[in-house]
Amino acid sequence: MTLTDAGGIKMFFGMDNEKLKELGATYTATEIRQQPKLWGETYNIIKENEEKIKNFLSRRLKDNTRIILTGAGTSDYVGDTIYLYLAKKLNLRVEAIATTDLVSNPYEFIEENVPTILVSYARSGNSPESVGAFDLFKENVKDISQLVITCNSEGELAKKASISDSDLCILMPEDSNDKSIAMTSSFSCMLLASLLIFDIDNLEENKKYLDKIYIYRICKLGIPTALQNCMFSVFAMIIGRVIASWGPVAIAVQKVGSQIEAISWMTAEGFAAALTAFVGQNYGANRWDRILKGYKSTMIMAILVGIFSTILLVFAGERVFSIFIPEAEAISQGAIYLKILGYSQLFMCIEITTAGAFSGLGNTVTPSWVSILLTGLRVPLAILLSRISSLGINGVWWSISGTSIIKGILLLILFIFMIIVPNRKKVLEVIDNYE
Repeated sequence: MTLTDAGGIKMFFGMDNEKLKELGATYTATEIRQQPKLWGETYNIIKENEEKIKNFLSRRLKDNTRIILTGAGTSDYVGDTIYLYLAKKLNLRVEAIATTDLVSNPYEFIEENVPTILVSYARSGNSPESVGAFDLFKENVKDISQLVITCNSEGELAKKASISDSDLCILMPEDSNDKSIAMTSSFSCMLLASLLIFDIDNLEENKKYLDKIYIYRICKLGIPTALQNCMFSVFAMIIGRVIASWGPVAIAVQKVGSQIEAISWMTAEGFAAALTAFVGQNYGANRWDRILKGYKSTMIMAILVGIFSTILLVFAGERVFSIFIPEAEAISQGAIYLKILGYSQLFMCIEITTAGAFSGLGNTVTPSWVSILLTGLRVPLAILLSRISSLGINGVWWSISGTSIIKGILLLILFIFMIIVPNRKKVLEVIDNYE
């Protein structure tokens, strides 16, 4: 993100303006480069509106306040990025719900008698669904306050939020109203504004650490998962080399077999994503009883999927594999692959579901390191076991299945002793309070 000078010609990312115009990237390059400047301007805007923000929050933040972060398109990702952090910081029920979901199924999300702050993110502020969400909550929630964070002072949302004393509109820097499709500046400025607004009492302190603290806190959650995914790909490539040494049939078996196996882990990942959001919301509200009930319910569903997948792959693997590849040798090896991997399906579902619960609690480090270490262990195991004459290529399959089993068991044990046991007292206290 540097501007260099080559013979008097301004360069963006090593390309002059003419080259950027040719690529249609002028706006994108400009909007990326201007980020530091706009972050400073965003801080100044929050500083100028400090008293308004304090008054707004002091009157509306209560123990039972519900905060919904919403937006249309890319603006929706602002809430998705920070709702777990805000829930933990504010110790409140914080949710990220897209405007498309709010307007298409309002009765699933609107709670008439719950004090609510609807935080609307918008570049233009003219999206019909965003305006519709604003109106729906205004008309159907008794104690509603709306915080609009937008880049367009002439947008419908900005105009609506400026009418009522119960609402507040915070305008982002003029240059944050991106012209490119990437929404680079608008996204980062609205995200930064949210972090500063909901920590308004520490505004001066946060200025000192603007470039460090917030980046650190967000990266703390995101980097372990990113590293996990990166290392998983690296390990998969290495194991792919080992499999390739056994010829084209082994490659075909692994490629087709892994797609069949995806029945279980993709379903489990869907459950885990829902559980992450559910746990995060209730963690912010300090509802430990609901956290553990949600984990138990999701785990039951994941276990059922795992058992079904195990039965299918172990006992009907040959029939399933024959649907995709007609060659007899491939079917024979594929049946063995599915049978060996079938033994791990239940444990893989347990691992994925438990990792989702950890993430909802803001702990992405534990599941990521468990995954990295044990997935990495597959590489030496695959090499060693495949050299045993009685196993051959099946040794590779056992290295994958065996480590999946261990990951599931280990992560479940860690969750019990790191989360359930230490918080048992909190669960009982919460239950007593709500009885």
